[in-house]
Amino acid sequence: MFKIIEKSKIWFSISLAIILIGVVLMFTRGLNFGIDFKGGTKLVVEFGENFDKVEADSIVKEYATDAVTKTVEGTQYEIKSTELDETKTSELFEALKEKYSLEDTALISQTQIGPSIGRELTKNALIAVLVACIAMLVYIAIRFEFAFGVAAIIALVHDVLITLSVYAIFDIPVNSSFIAAMLTIVGYSINDTIVVFDRIRENSHSMRRSTPTEIANTSI
Repeated sequence: MFKIIEKSKIWFSISLAIILIGVVLMFTRGLNFGIDFKGGTKLVVEFGENFDKVEADSIVKEYATDAVTKTVEGTQYEIKSTELDETKTSELFEALKEKYSLEDTALISQTQIGPSIGRELTKNALIAVLVACIAMLVYIAIRFEFAFGVAAIIALVHDVLITLSVYAIFDIPVNSSFIAAMLTIVGYSINDTIVVFDRIRENSHSMRRSTPTEIANTSI
């Protein structure tokens, strides 16, 4: 049997170190918010035929390091960035024109995106997480006991903080996909916790002579 509980001090130390570093960086450097939160420029370029996106991305990164790109309908190339002003946008399009022999009409659209979408997403996500935490606490308190519910919420907060810290430490861009990822983590975190708690409850009856540590290790 793996001795997981016996080494809890190691696991807590690792988690605490990651979270502390992440929190310090969040307060000093801040998270690397993408275009969905900060606003920026969106370009759509029509190539007229299939193209090498990796090659196009390498050109874009010379003008906008935070650019998020994707292919639309096979021949269109969408670029989103907070770093593109009028000058950089013109230079970027000229570089693409020269590389792929495009006409001026290849620039289908150039629009400014406001940060209001990011604020709305953040607000809705925070409300969703808060409501979910309250509902889960009530459910677990009824299904198991109140202490289990509190432990589950602490574990959930831990998983969210670890993820936020990793984003802060490695300066990973935070965009709308980040919101979806965090909500997914919240869902899987509480699901995993409930499964383990349920197994602990079952093993508590079948392993009456075992210590709580042995029951927890077996359940995990």
